Amino acid sequence: MKKGKIIGLITEGLEFDTPNGILTWINNLVNSLPQFNFVIINLTNSGRRKNVPNKMPHNVLDLIDIPIWSEYEEVPLNNSELQEVNLAKTERNKEISRILVSKTKYNKKFFANTIQKLAEQIYPRADIYHAANAGLAGVLGVMLKEATKAKLVVSEHGSYYKEWILRLYDKFFPSEIKFPKELSEVKKEIFPTLTTVRNISSFTFNQTDFILPVTKAHVPIERKLGAPPGKIRIIYNGFYAPERNYLPEEHIFENDAVRIGTLGRINPIKGIDMLIKVAHKLVEKSNRYEFHVYGPIDDYDYYMNCKTAVENLNIEDKIIFHKFSWDPYKAFEQMDIFTLFSHSEGLPFALIESSSFGLPIVASEVGGVREVLDGFGITIRKFKDVKYWTKKIEKIAENKNKFISHIKRQRKYVEERFSITSFQKQMESIYLTLFS
Repeated sequence: MKKGKIIGLITEGLEFDTPNGILTWINNLVNSLPQFNFVIINLTNSGRRKNVPNKMPHNVLDLIDIPIWSEYEEVPLNNSELQEVNLAKTERNKEISRILVSKTKYNKKFFANTIQKLAEQIYPRADIYHAANAGLAGVLGVMLKEATKAKLVVSEHGSYYKEWILRLYDKFFPSEIKFPKELSEVKKEIFPTLTTVRNISSFTFNQTDFILPVTKAHVPIERKLGAPPGKIRIIYNGFYAPERNYLPEEHIFENDAVRIGTLGRINPIKGIDMLIKVAHKLVEKSNRYEFHVYGPIDDYDYYMNCKTAVENLNIEDKIIFHKFSWDPYKAFEQMDIFTLFSHSEGLPFALIESSSFGLPIVASEVGGVREVLDGFGITIRKFKDVKYWTKKIEKIAENKNKFISHIKRQRKYVEERFSITSFQKQMESIYLTLFS
């Protein structure tokens, strides 16, 4: 095993056969920092995978899955050369559930039991633990920090607290982790549950050494939850700009059809149902509009409901669901306008990539969307207003030359602000500060 400092990345619901923002972030992180070793601890509802997937970066020493709700057979670390940490032997961890979790019936069953499972596992020892959220991943990070005297960093890609509000009030929420049946019971205890979620976030923020939101939009929420301002560092997602064989300024709007596209996992938080309503309204006005949806099916029931809605509106030939592809830029080549109908976001990679590609954009104003577009695209606050969406999309279609003229400046802005080099330097600085 290559010697050197080890960083333990703690994630939730990470799948290596389906792209998502966390997977892209991890790939960019470990590939841009080859001087560090990483282990990945993934909290999941499925059983532990027996082997590390093929094509893992050389500096990822191990990947382990921790099934926090399902039953499973205990297995050791994949890499026997790693030192183990046994949290069950740490007295302090027995206190955490009592401190954080409301004593109401379902809260105790759902949160307390889950945290107890986390405390019963074997983990790889690391010099720094880096949690991808302030929730259960963050709590595990705190337990590992206290057991090993390691440092702890938390990156908030989406606000854990905000997403629980959406979940509890039956708003739009992704199925990144398939929650057990207990979740429906937890919803009976909305206020105690929000208290528990607030406690978890505040606990994590106060125990960590650095808090690294990916967007300015998260900072007010984090501070409201008690995050010490001196610990907060905004680090934007970085991306690898592709080599360009296709320049959209030379090709978009060259046909009679106006091709409107979106790219992302198909689940309720991505707002595909709103896209369908907007498509119907635009197609009623003009037959030239067509919509293209690219992305893996994350919520099959939601996908089928969307397909049924399209059929009921008799616009099957105008909304096309494409097979999943790992190459977003091939999808962008089939679009004249990129749209993002999401109800909640952090700093979405699809928006960074499509903006860098050079597509005119209309996006709901959530999370860090304005920070990505910075005036080069159209943001929508009234993202449940179908008429408003149609008006803004028509504005681009009817003033296409104006938007095409922005493409080169838009591309330069995005590639400079969200460069992988900037991301690499900032993350390297954080790690080296903690190692010193």
